[in-house]
Amino acid sequence: MRGSKTKMTFTVTGASKFSQRSVVQFLAAEGVSPIEIRRPMKKVYVDKCMLRARVYEWTRRYQQGRTSLEDGPRPGQEVVAFLERIVTVECNMVQLRTAEQATQHAVEARHITMPKKCRNFTTAGKVMLMLFFDSEGLLLYHFMERGESVTSARYSEILRTELRRAVKNKRPGR
Repeated sequence: MRGSKTKMTFTVTGASKFSQRSVVQFLAAEGVSPIEIRRPMKKVYVDKCMLRARVYEWTRRYQQGRTSLEDGPRPGQEVVAFLERIVTVECNMVQLRTAEQATQHAVEARHITMPKKCRNFTTAGKVMLMLFFDSEGLLLYHFMERGESVTSARYSEILRTELRRAVKNKRPGR
């Protein structure tokens, strides 16, 4: 059997897009046409082979001087920078306590007995607490007046005045 040429064939199952792009890059540099590049790739990579349109696209890119195998930036990748500028708000009803109530609560939490007269405090009431966050953390907390609703006009006012100031102070350069 010496002297006779045998053709070895095998398939690649775990081929990455970068390995296939490197084949396209090499053969494109040799002047091979996209259709001639894809034929042997299809035999080797079988169902994991780069699509014909991608072979044409990458051949054109390499012929125009591209050297990188990496993906270029896409318009959607700007979303990350955009998300850093997004501010979210969370609204919660919170129970306000007077200083005496806070002391009373701390005492009760530690199971310390106090005279009965200390337990007769009136509550300060529930109010709306608005918390504004960005990707770095808390920007602003705003307590609504007791009984006040979050209307679009009030919300817009908070955004224009307090939140704008908070962003300027806590996130300079944004």
